[in-house]
Amino acid sequence: MTEDVYRTVAEANCATRPDRLLMTSLPSSRHSRGSTTWCQMDHLDQWRWLVVGAVFVTSFLFGIERTMNSYYVELIDYFEADSSVMSLIGSVFYIFFCFTGVFVSPISDRYGPRIVTMLGGAFVSIGLLGSAFAPNVYLFIAMFGIFLGSGFAMSFLTMLTITVYYFKEKPLLAQGVGISGVGVGGIVMPILVKYLNSTFTWRGGLMITSGLALNICVCGALLRPIDSLQVGSPTQNFEVTLEKTHLRPDREHEKDEGFLIGFIQSFKALMCIRPFVLYSIQSLFVQGSCSILNVHAMAAVESLSGADDILVSYLMSFYSLALLLSIILISAFAHVSAVEPLLLVQIIFAMGGIGMAMVPVFPNFSAMTAFICLHGFGVSPTLNLVPIMLLKFVGQDNLRLSYGVLFVFCGVGGSAAPFLAGVLYDHTKNYANSMYLGGAGFALSVLLMVEPCLKTITRKRETWQPYFL
Repeated sequence: MTEDVYRTVAEANCATRPDRLLMTSLPSSRHSRGSTTWCQMDHLDQWRWLVVGAVFVTSFLFGIERTMNSYYVELIDYFEADSSVMSLIGSVFYIFFCFTGVFVSPISDRYGPRIVTMLGGAFVSIGLLGSAFAPNVYLFIAMFGIFLGSGFAMSFLTMLTITVYYFKEKPLLAQGVGISGVGVGGIVMPILVKYLNSTFTWRGGLMITSGLALNICVCGALLRPIDSLQVGSPTQNFEVTLEKTHLRPDREHEKDEGFLIGFIQSFKALMCIRPFVLYSIQSLFVQGSCSILNVHAMAAVESLSGADDILVSYLMSFYSLALLLSIILISAFAHVSAVEPLLLVQIIFAMGGIGMAMVPVFPNFSAMTAFICLHGFGVSPTLNLVPIMLLKFVGQDNLRLSYGVLFVFCGVGGSAAPFLAGVLYDHTKNYANSMYLGGAGFALSVLLMVEPCLKTITRKRETWQPYFL
């Protein structure tokens, strides 16, 4: 970008959002033109990759969510609680994680992603620290579920969408690099938490993890404002064709009609887009199935295979390694391939469903681990391809809002499914039924998208034309 373009962009920003801009160190002669103060973001090309690093670190720390399995097994013994009660840890987490997400969009648009991310990091740290002092299982569920769920919604959701605004070219590559931190964190954090719990007890481990979570605030501070920058088409393979008038993305109506009314009207408009609604319902089933495995996998493998708890503690690390490889490979493939992303997502989800349904079929540790890794490989579209799918359905200007609405559906599935799986185990004393339930959820999710996929194939073109209810 040339200096003149920088100047034009910066002057427009200074005139509209002076509270959200960052003044850079420039010679005094370049800071002003007459009586007009102007701002610019120097070295944007270098800084945007630092933002990708911040996304990676935040995604890495999101691996704390993967440690629910470790606390699940240990706290059942410590508090002598039922499986259905302990499964509420995952349910409460997903309720607040997903339902808070719908409010992240308007809050982030009004106050900026930097403040929202840093506030989310503070919530995560407070939740972990409060959980360390919980005298009973119910207070633990409240602190861990409410604060971590809300905190990760504010920080992780913001980071999931931020690369789209920084990268005009190769957004899939940047997204894949940043979100790969989820896989790395999923590998490292369960092992780290297991070590901390064995060395400092689970209360001491939570205190140390609380300190680590404050790094999310540091990552949020790196999000320099670039409100005026606009990206082009999200990929080379397709473009967003939704007219702005459908969802009123200019947000000017919020000034005229009020913030809440404008938000409600945008929400209603989103729910009139049939492909987006179907994709949201699919996400409900997928997130529900994934949450069953996240909460019950270690207990299920230990119960069905008879493996010792030390060996089982590495299970989620293998799962996260498969997830990491899937994020990298699928992001690279989607970037260079002309395959319709909607079809690619369904194929990968089918693999994840098969992996989960096959977990209890061969009750030995090696086979169960292999199928759980297959499941991990099949859930990566819930992370790296979601922004691209939403860009395809609703366009860039409504990306954060559509992400928040999508999280509501995910919250319903993610909160209800672990509890249902826990109740199912309490009645049958067999975790195999819980795994079958998760596999069935994936199957239903793929069937829901048959109609949009067939329409994509029959049209024989790469651009998705949204059709309305």
